[in-house]
Amino acid sequence: MNPLAADWPIKHRADACTVTNRPFEPGEQFYTLLYRAGNGYRREDLSEEAWSTRNENIRPFSFWKTRYEPPPPTPPEPLAKESAEELLRRLLAENRQPNACYVL
Repeated sequence: MNPLAADWPIKHRADACTVTNRPFEPGEQFYTLLYRAGNGYRREDLSEEAWSTRNENIRPFSFWKTRYEPPPPTPPEPLAKESAEELLRRLLAENRQPNACYVL
């Protein structure tokens, strides 16, 4: 286990600029800034426009520039989700063994 990750939890990358709330476009470059906050760090993800207009007197602990890649689409569920009641009703409707139909 990485002791640094346990000591300083840092929020995951945002999908939009912290200042303008504009969503990042795929491939767009943006800046990540870390500020000391309490016992940890506060993360801000800024578009290039927000970076150029920020107050340079407020200096982050660390910062870097990176490229936004959207998260991959969620894969479809391999099995359809259904409630226990729906499953029981479907099994009863199949009428294969109505006297021994139950769901655990």
